[in-house]
Parts: sequence; C-alpha cells; structure tokens
Amino acid sequence: MIELGDIAIMGGGCYGAFYLGQLTTARRKEALTFRRLLVVDHDAGCQAAAHVVEPGCELVVSPWNDFLDRYLDPAL
Repeated sequence: MIELGDIAIMGGGCYGAFYLGQLTTARRKEALTFRRLLVVDHDAGCQAAAHVVEPGCELVVSPWNDFLDRYLDPAL
C-alpha cells in the first residue's frame, strides 16, 4: 500500500475530476492512503465539485497562486 500525506489536484475540470476519481477509487481498493485530497479551483461549480464527497476530500475555491502561497509557506 502506498501511504501519502496531502494531495493537491490543481484544477477541478475534466482532468481534475478524472484524477479525483482515480485516487478515491485506489483508496477504496486499499491500494493507497492519504491524509487529505484537495481539489483547487477558482470555480465552486467546477466539474469535480460534485464528486468531492468522500471523507478527507475537500474542494478549495481559490486561485492557484493564492492557494500555493498559503499552502507552501511554512510560516503560515
């Protein structure tokens, strides 16, 4: 089993929704674990939004630059 911490998918369009599905399916099949799976998109109504329903998955509505500034800055 692959053990991961946080996963951030940048974009909730067709590719983001695809990767969200792949990662949550792998977790259900016990092929991997993760602490959090974040889907980052500026649009709360993006394609992936309807699929962010499993525990540990979250839609982050934010421009990518703003999200990355907050997420990657260890001082925050």
